[in-house]
Formats: sequence, C-alpha cells, structure tokens
Amino acid sequence: MNEQLIDLLESFARFIEQGFNIQDIAVFIQPIDQIGFVESLNQCMNEGLSIDDALQKCKLPHYFLEYYQFFKLHFSLSETLLKTLKICKKRNEIKRSLVKRLTYPVFMIVFLVIFSIFVLVFLLPQVENLFIEFNIEKSILVKIVFILLKFIPWIVVLTLLCLGSITFFTLFSIKQQRYDYIDFLISHTHVMSKLIKKYYSIKFAIYYNELLENHYDALSIIETLYQQIDDSDIKMIVYELYHHILEGLSIEDVINEFDYFEMEFKHFFSLIMNNQTYDIQLDDYILYSTKQIEMKVNKMIKLFVPLIYGFVSLFVITIYISIVIPMMNVVSTL
Repeated sequence: MNEQLIDLLESFARFIEQGFNIQDIAVFIQPIDQIGFVESLNQCMNEGLSIDDALQKCKLPHYFLEYYQFFKLHFSLSETLLKTLKICKKRNEIKRSLVKRLTYPVFMIVFLVIFSIFVLVFLLPQVENLFIEFNIEKSILVKIVFILLKFIPWIVVLTLLCLGSITFFTLFSIKQQRYDYIDFLISHTHVMSKLIKKYYSIKFAIYYNELLENHYDALSIIETLYQQIDDSDIKMIVYELYHHILEGLSIEDVINEFDYFEMEFKHFFSLIMNNQTYDIQLDDYILYSTKQIEMKVNKMIKLFVPLIYGFVSLFVITIYISIVIPMMNVVSTL
C-alpha cells in the first residue's frame, strides 16, 4: 500500500472524526489526490453504494480490506480506518526495513549467479581451448579443478532455485489456506516452520490485541473472532482454537499446545493470562517480533555477505593457481 494512499485515507478518517460528511471530505482532499482515489470513491458513491462497498470497489489492497471489514464491526468509521491504517503503516515500515537491508545481499547473489554462469559458459571453454592449442596435458589437480568449476555454478543456481521454490510454495500455501501443505512444512522444514509460526502468531496477535484493548476477555475474543473473521488466512486457525475450547480445554492450554504459534507468542500469552502485576499486551509481542526479525536479518547479512566474498575469492584464487600459473609456465618455456 503506497504512502500517498495511506495519507489520503488518514486525512479522510480525520475529517470524518471531525463530523464532516463524505461529499465535503471528497472536495477537501481532491487537490492532494494524484492517484484517482477520490474520483473512484465519488463515482461509487454516486452509484448509490455505501462507503463500505465503495471502498471495496476502489481496488484497495486485500490486507487493508481484511482488517477494515473486521474493525468496522466494533468501531466507528474513523476509528476503523485509523486502526487499519496503523497496521498498514507498520507493514510498510517492516517492508521498507527488510528491502533496505536485503538489497545488498540480493545484489551479491545476482553477482554470484552471473559470475558462475560466466565461468561455466565463457571462461572454462576458453581455458580448455588454450590447453588444447598448446598441447598441454592436464594434471590430476587441474582435472579436479575443472570438474569442480563445472559443477559449482550448477550447484549455486540449483540451490537458489530450490530456495525460491520452497519460498513460493510456502507463500502459496498460506495464501490459499492449504493447511495440509502447511502442516507438512511445519513438520519437515526447520526454517519455513519458524517463518510460518511467526506469521500466524503476529497475525493472530494483531486481531487479539485490538479486542483486548477494548476490554474483551479471552473467551469472548476467541468467540468474536470465530463469528466475525471471514476473509482472512487465519480463519481456520481461529476455528480450531474455538472448537478446542468448546471441548472443555482452557484457552491457555489450547494456545500452548497449538502447533501454528511460536514459543515466544505462547510465552507472552501466558504472561497476559497469569500476570496481573504488569501491564503486558500483545502489542509488546508484535514490537518484540519486529525487532527480532530485524536482528535475524542483520545476523544473516553479516554471515552471508562474507561467505559470498569468500566464495568468489576462493574461486578466483583456485583458477589462478590451478590454471593460469601452469599456462604462464608453459608459455614462458616456448
């Protein structure tokens, strides 16, 4: 969701909060609208659509509409928009932070792939031609190096393709709510299991925390989520939680035994349920998770970038020692 649309909707919500009607607000924010949102909204309103239906037809992002549809059942229109935009802003902030941190490693990966292809397609054939032209018999070491240099680029490319495929498969499974695939990933993959649990824990915490701040008790929150969440990828999770509670289990036991939540979330949830001394909310867990993601990305970058540099350096040194130096020795004897 781009920043301009967020600013427009935030201005829209603030004017509603002050009691202006929709038509007047559209006139006020029209001069700062450069993306056609007000025009689309006016067109929908002129067709007799309600503000909810009009927002849906304005091609807003799915995640915005998901939170909007839920919050509108509990809050006024202005509060609903502001709460939804708060989540969208946080999402954009995390996205910007990740993009900023990952741009350089991604550039290094692209360089590594291009370098590997260059070695495989151009460098090795040229070197082999030189060996043939000068009638040089390859030593065992040179033969081994040639084999490695031919296989390493394929290993790099195939590894990246596998990682990309697993990531795509995970995102597809979550988006399409294929819990048979998700269960398989949680059971058989370590990294993807952690990411899936982190995603569901944060998503559930966002909904739960909003109702918790409005003084709902734990059971009422689960029941409300079960009744009112329709267009969300955590619908099935809420369904399972609710039915476990109906079977007589306490909500804390259900959360602690639930496979889709990470341990940190379960710990925060237990603190909320049992600790009356400190004012702890799931908003603290969301903030903690955001910082944790940033720390893990930074740690990965600090490990990954030197590995790429080391790999390329080793590649070049190996080529120089095993191929270039022998070739130079042969040329010098001619």
